[in-house]
Amino acid sequence: MENLASELDFLLEYVRLADAGEGLACWLKEYEAARQDWQVDRCQRLWSFVAAQPLDLLTAARIRMMRALFWVDQGKWVEAEREYHHVLSVFEREKDWRNAGYALNNLGDLLLKQGQWSEALFAFKRSAEVARRIGDEITLGHALSNIAAVHEMRGEHDAALRGYEDALAIARRLQDRVGEERALSNLGTMYRRMNRLQQAIECYEASIHICQEQNDQRGLALSLVNLGVAQYYQGELDTAEATLTQALSELQIIGDLAHVGAVLNNLGLVQRKRGNLDGARQLFEESRSIAHNMNDKWGESHALSNLGNLYKVQGNFAQALVCHQRDVVLCQELGDKQGLATAFLNCALIYAEQGDWETARRHGKQAWQLALTEQYNTLHARLSLLWMRDALAHKEDKVALEHWREAQEAADRAGKAERALVEAEARRQIERLPLHRRWKLKRWTIRPGESA
Repeated sequence: MENLASELDFLLEYVRLADAGEGLACWLKEYEAARQDWQVDRCQRLWSFVAAQPLDLLTAARIRMMRALFWVDQGKWVEAEREYHHVLSVFEREKDWRNAGYALNNLGDLLLKQGQWSEALFAFKRSAEVARRIGDEITLGHALSNIAAVHEMRGEHDAALRGYEDALAIARRLQDRVGEERALSNLGTMYRRMNRLQQAIECYEASIHICQEQNDQRGLALSLVNLGVAQYYQGELDTAEATLTQALSELQIIGDLAHVGAVLNNLGLVQRKRGNLDGARQLFEESRSIAHNMNDKWGESHALSNLGNLYKVQGNFAQALVCHQRDVVLCQELGDKQGLATAFLNCALIYAEQGDWETARRHGKQAWQLALTEQYNTLHARLSLLWMRDALAHKEDKVALEHWREAQEAADRAGKAERALVEAEARRQIERLPLHRRWKLKRWTIRPGESA
């Protein structure tokens, strides 16, 4: 039967003839394989077939949950959210709590992608409650990991670490190697954000070992991507480039174009760090082209952001604005609040470079509203630095100091690495001032025990 399932036409006939349970399992396997390989037409054909079959309520809900994952892949987040709410209502009404917990995790993940952190956290906590009530430790581990991801994005690193460590402990207790690999990857990314790069690398290497053991080619490729990014932040550019190139080769073999685009984006960052700006631009452009052709708005947004920042460094403000303004549109279409706030901030910074403070303030205020509402601490800190720069440009030094204090407070919530970046940027702004203003302001940027 597995041979028949490898060809779609035979598969459809098989589902018609086989018993419902076995047929559904076969359909789910084939649909998931097509979705992972971005075979859009194949997914549509599979969906059209199964939608025409007489299915019981719970089976139809399980299939619609798979449909929601497809919508997420296509960047159609409104459709995906509608599907999740529908299937969740079915699972809760029919008291299918295991699938309800799974659906809540998926819904939370979608909300997280859109930057709706509070709503995502609520969904993940509900999933954890359901999982504890029915003793579903696998779903509980996923929920705890997702809750940790929200804490991570908010800069609440201690809470995030505890969540990821709890998820890892559950996976190891259950001897769930797939769950263990996922927990190690998440823990590695958390360490990377905290600038604990050696610990991040150790987690990624353990993740790679599990993927090799499980013969998980896609998981191996993605773990290599994570490892390459950590090596990049460690300053090991040659090693990072080699690791990312290996990941690129693995992804090309399995035909995972979406992640190919993401790796090209990372390789572009390596080239930019080397000072090879033309090479970086070509890689960002290629990444954007792949994402655009696949209707991967998330990937295209990331590539545009990097392209815009590159053009800004080169002093090509007009082209930088084109990229960031297009990014604004994409993030609005996606409902990605964090991405939208970042895109508005990037536009504001370019207008500030050009001395157009009125337009810079207008874009900055749109980013500011999102940063405060959704508790984006890193963006809050960087916007406060923009207001500080605005005040200094207009010789409003006392106002600048107020914004500097606010930037410090937001950066402290985001973590030590962000605090260091914010302090460095504030010092750069102050060093540009005339000597008499510089000395008046400089003492406010020095912590007790430090010297000028």
